[in-house]
Amino acid sequence: MKKPFLLACLASVIVAAPALAQQGDDTIEVWTYSARYLEAMAGMATVTMASDNIETTATGARLGVIAGWGRQFWATEDGIGLAGSFETEVGYSAGEACGSPSYDPNQERCIKTGLDVYGGAKFGANLHDRVIPYIKAGLSSGKVKSAYTNPLYGDPQTSGEFIRIGFGMDYNLGEAQTWIGTPLVHQTYVKLEYRINNFDFHTTGGQLLVGVGRRFP
Repeated sequence: MKKPFLLACLASVIVAAPALAQQGDDTIEVWTYSARYLEAMAGMATVTMASDNIETTATGARLGVIAGWGRQFWATEDGIGLAGSFETEVGYSAGEACGSPSYDPNQERCIKTGLDVYGGAKFGANLHDRVIPYIKAGLSSGKVKSAYTNPLYGDPQTSGEFIRIGFGMDYNLGEAQTWIGTPLVHQTYVKLEYRINNFDFHTTGGQLLVGVGRRFP
């Protein structure tokens, strides 16, 4: 129940943002526009599995491609306002590691990460015409596979879908372009993002990523 409720809350914030931006002084002019965007991300990812007296952490490179659709709301000529979007990501984490309890080195268990597909919502604030801090949350179909090197200790297991919560910042680059009916818009930007992944009670992970993106009218 918590997962659909979380996404519903984020969606309602994005839909209600224009009304929020217009509260207060009725003389404030509000610009609104919609845009698609593409992002390429790269960085490091870790996954920790702690169960059966074994704690194993796998660390590896992370690559991802994000496609999204967002709405931007400006309340002043300086570009200060709100931004919200829905997005999907296809990513791959190359983490793999093995571990065993100190009392039984033969009870070795290995974990491995791989491909995942994510969908969620992002909400941020345009604090400056170039700086947009944001938070995001959603669900992913990514899996963490685990198996004992000696099958007598247990069967292979796979962790299913997980919740992802993240925060980061977009920084706009280059000269802004004028779109019809909107103020100046920066189309190219770089970004820094950290995510927390909660697979299940025994398995958690984190990702630290940098990226570059492009907005399209």
